[in-house]
Amino acid sequence: MNTPAEILQIWIGNGVKKANLPVFKMILLGMAAGVRLYSCSLVSSLYWHSTDQSSWSSSIKYSTA
Repeated sequence: MNTPAEILQIWIGNGVKKANLPVFKMILLGMAAGVRLYSCSLVSSLYWHSTDQSSWSSSIKYSTA
């Protein structure tokens, strides 16, 4: 188990590594992150629209008081 000071040094070391990445690798990693976000949102959207929405909407009870 690491002490808080050791954890801080690990985080600082990780930040230094990220700051020293070549520009091409930074752009490539940024594009990969964007593709992952897009694909996850696409799958979520396709799943949501493929389910039966009438059962979901009929489960909401509105107060008439």
